[in-house]
Amino acid sequence: MDLRRGVLVGALLISASSACSDAPPGRTYYERNIQPILEQKCAGNTSGCHSTNVGDPFAFAAGNLDVTSFENIQKRRDLLSLYGPYQYAPLLIKGVAPATPDPNDPNKLSVQYRDKFLPLDVLHAGGSVLDVSSDAYFLLQTWLENGATENGLKAPTPAREGAGACQTAIPSGFDAATYTANANFTSFKNDVWPVLEEKGCAAANCHGAAQSDFYITCGDNDEQLAFNMSQTWSFVNDPVVDSQLLRIPLAVAAGGRGHTGGDQFASETDDGYVALLDWATAVGKLPFADTAEKTFFEDHVQPILLQRGCAFQACHSPAATNDFKMRSGTQGFFSSVALEKNYDLLKREFLAMELPDARRGRAVAKGVLTDDYRLDDQVGGISHRGGSVLETPGSISGSDPTTCPSWGGSSTPPAGVTPFCVIQEWISRERAAMPTQVTPMNSGNTVEVVFVDRPAGQGADRLQFEVFQGDADLMRATATFGADYGQQLSVTGTPASLTALCAGLTGSLDVSSPDVANDGDRVAFAARTAATPLSVYVVSLSTGACTQVTPVSGMIHNFDPAWSPDGQYIVFASTRGKAGPTQGRKRALLQSDLWRVRVDAGGTAV
Repeated sequence: MDLRRGVLVGALLISASSACSDAPPGRTYYERNIQPILEQKCAGNTSGCHSTNVGDPFAFAAGNLDVTSFENIQKRRDLLSLYGPYQYAPLLIKGVAPATPDPNDPNKLSVQYRDKFLPLDVLHAGGSVLDVSSDAYFLLQTWLENGATENGLKAPTPAREGAGACQTAIPSGFDAATYTANANFTSFKNDVWPVLEEKGCAAANCHGAAQSDFYITCGDNDEQLAFNMSQTWSFVNDPVVDSQLLRIPLAVAAGGRGHTGGDQFASETDDGYVALLDWATAVGKLPFADTAEKTFFEDHVQPILLQRGCAFQACHSPAATNDFKMRSGTQGFFSSVALEKNYDLLKREFLAMELPDARRGRAVAKGVLTDDYRLDDQVGGISHRGGSVLETPGSISGSDPTTCPSWGGSSTPPAGVTPFCVIQEWISRERAAMPTQVTPMNSGNTVEVVFVDRPAGQGADRLQFEVFQGDADLMRATATFGADYGQQLSVTGTPASLTALCAGLTGSLDVSSPDVANDGDRVAFAARTAATPLSVYVVSLSTGACTQVTPVSGMIHNFDPAWSPDGQYIVFASTRGKAGPTQGRKRALLQSDLWRVRVDAGGTAV
């Protein structure tokens, strides 16, 4: 017997036994190996950095992260866990933070997006405190990959059973025929759906929740199964083995990437896994982009959101405490569902596509320096908890649209283009694809302006909508842009009335609340005569045709219309819905509630 080998085996057994057993008080794996690193690297500055200062009554630690004990650091599990497309925990990403904008900096970490590894440019107020080649880095990385546990060992991830009834709801407008006619529908129905059903994937607390990206129904009929196929197809990648559909439910020990539902497939030879793999191979990847603008977003904008850390779990994920909740992917892959939601969210909710300057949209204004530019003496940037994440230190163009390089219509970024200028180019391309909805706003360009012309001195406020304020009218006029992207705008020519072809609107009128649809042609507004209640009308700027959307019913008022983004609905306030209009107690004014009506292309209620 080799005595040296026997001693080595004995030492390993003792080490394994001590790691798995209860450690002596004060001598856990975390306290022996991890805490010294965190205290030296993260809590040793003059201000305490990531530790509470002695005597601070608010017990404040920078970044809301206190590394002085295992219990305190566990309060920020979002910094300790792998999430979505990131193959590193944010604690490592922030600690390594690039010291230079050089993408070839050897101390930079990367994030995989499709077939590329992109350098992470997430800045850290404390600078770079970890070297990727150091023992401290590797020790932290191993600890984090094992779940950041107190004993340093991975926690078990058994399969979880779903609970709650499945759902039958399918989004309006879904075309089931597209999928039932697909050659792979039968194999989905016979081979894939039984696996998903057996695993309980459609349970209410799993993928039966409508807010889930991978939302699936009960599968009670072919229409529901067609929808389930469309959803499942969205999570197939190229190469197929890297599909979210396969990697997420696979056991971590077998190469999976973590699943809140636990390990559903023990290995790649599991019958259910093989059934999904065969079907995914047959259907291939489902493309997200069906327009050039979506392709630009997928190729250039989504990667920036990853590189700058916007998709961290505690920043702009579905679990974050803000409204900009981006959908996540996995390492190297974003489903078409996730990309569609991110594209729509950014474009429709957090950018101002009606304006040519990217900085006028909230998502960009939050990412640039607050004193970077001024419009009419108003500071353009907005303070952001995550910092000025779209700025590039040392760049020549900075965050100014006028200094961004030209792409010349190419899909290849110009040399040295900054993240800000990439997003500016995307906005410019989106605006060019909406010629009837936006205007270039260059000096000398004209635009139609809609407004209410009302006599001076009418003092009823918005809550006193039942008060008739006559001699008003809905007007249109042509305005000409001056300099500074529409900051200088002057009306030219004589304004003209828009109510001439509105049946019943004669004599003295009370008009209010015009709202122009995204098609740039239809205008919804509220109007009344002295003898009638407020009603909602739609008028066309191109033809002058006018339609009454809400018919008169007694003295029920319908007012303050607003178009839905797709132009199919009008939301409005109304005093309807009760036995008679009721009054509020405080000011004795009429009460109203919100209602919705669907309209056709001409504005007629359907």
